Amino acid sequence: MAASTAALRGITKQYKNFTLGPVDMTVPAGSIVGLIGENGAGKTTLLKILCGVNRADDGTVDLLGGSPADAATRAKIGVVFEDAFFYESFTAAQVARSLAGMYGARWNADSFSAYLRRFGLDAGKKLKEYSRGMRLKLSLAAALAHDPELLVLDEATAGLDPVVRGELLDLFLEFI
Repeated sequence: MAASTAALRGITKQYKNFTLGPVDMTVPAGSIVGLIGENGAGKTTLLKILCGVNRADDGTVDLLGGSPADAATRAKIGVVFEDAFFYESFTAAQVARSLAGMYGARWNADSFSAYLRRFGLDAGKKLKEYSRGMRLKLSLAAALAHDPELLVLDEATAGLDPVVRGELLDLFLEFI
C-alpha cells in the first residue's frame, strides 16, 4: 500500500448555517484527488483545514507526516485558492521578496523567475494591472517555486479562458 500524503479523520467544522463532516479521507502519495460537490458543500472549507488555514472543530489531520499547524509542514505544500491573491499594489518582484522571507531556504528565486518568464508575467507590473488569469499564474508560480511535496488547488481553472486553462493543465501534468 502506498504511503499517504494526507489523512483526515473525523473532521468536522460547524458554522452558523452549515456543518461539514464528519469527513474521513486519505490522499495516497503520487495521486491526484478531486473534490466534487455543489457550491457550499464544504470543499474549500475542507481544503483550508487540510492546509492549516482553518482549524477543524473535531478530528485530526496528518499532512506529509506532520500537522498543518506546524509552519515547517505547511512550507512543504503549494497552495492556490481561487479567492486568495496578493496585495494589488505589489509587483511580482515584491511578492517574490515576501515569499522568500516566508519560505526561507526552500524558496527558489530562479524557479520563480523562470515561471514568470514562462507565463509572460512582468515582474515590475503592479498586480492590479494583471488579468484574473495572470494573477492565477502568479499564484501558481508562487506555489511551485519552493518545490512543494503536495500541490493543493481550489477551483484553479474556474472561469479561465480555454487557452490559459490548457496551459495550466499542462503545468499540472509536469508537476505530477
